[in-house]
Amino acid sequence: MMVAVVLAVVAAACIGTADFIAGVVGKRDPSSAALTVAYIAILLAAAPVAAAANGSPTAEGLGWGVAMGLPWVIGIFALARGMAEGQVVLVVPIAGVLSAAIPVAIDLIAGTRPGPIVGAGVVVGIIAVAMTGMGSGNQGSRSAAWSVTHGAVAGITTGLSLVIIDQASASGLWPLVAGAAVATVAMVSATALRGYSLVPPRPAVAPAVAMGLLVAGAFVAMLLAFPRGSLTVVAVIVSQYPAVTILLAAALWQQRPRGIQYAGVGLTMVAVALIAVG
Repeated sequence: MMVAVVLAVVAAACIGTADFIAGVVGKRDPSSAALTVAYIAILLAAAPVAAAANGSPTAEGLGWGVAMGLPWVIGIFALARGMAEGQVVLVVPIAGVLSAAIPVAIDLIAGTRPGPIVGAGVVVGIIAVAMTGMGSGNQGSRSAAWSVTHGAVAGITTGLSLVIIDQASASGLWPLVAGAAVATVAMVSATALRGYSLVPPRPAVAPAVAMGLLVAGAFVAMLLAFPRGSLTVVAVIVSQYPAVTILLAAALWQQRPRGIQYAGVGLTMVAVALIAVG
């Protein structure tokens, strides 16, 4: 269990850092062209590692990857659009809570019953995600209903992605390669349909590549963590990634998170500690 906790913390740190870099990418490239570069970086980084570690791909592994790639892209698009145009204070907490709660619910339906200490850590972790996501009071240009919808879509699809990664973990790293390929094709298509250039601005390329490599590292950590721990434990810890983003924004961008966000970061540490001890 401890190995799974450590790997899940690594995945959360990678995703949280990638999320912070995504903010840099968004400032330098308002289109989605740079995100395509990130997915290509994931694909190019994961393919040789998968070949070396797991040999030839299997139909099952590639199938899980395709299944993972679709909700993955939808979740990122819904969250990005929700944060850009909607009410962040609604979008982010809803997305975060659902992305953690859905794997927990599916695990409970499957009959998994965590011990009392781990269970307490899971509950604290879900609360921590909601509190950490309560950022600025930006009201955006969209209604509350629109913001809630995008947050819900982002959370549900992200939660389903975590469930699929759990199932795909027996197939090695090839699901990550297939998922990145699907995501790349989907992002290129979406960029073209929206009328944006497929060539990103040069200043956005390097951070996009860094973002892609971090996401690849996160997925590798998750694929290694799920076989060593329950879906509930790994998914809830991975979902704590906003705490890393908040701390990086405070340290590097001199942003001042709200008190409730700092409290959420503190609860994140409590949740991980409870799960690890349990």
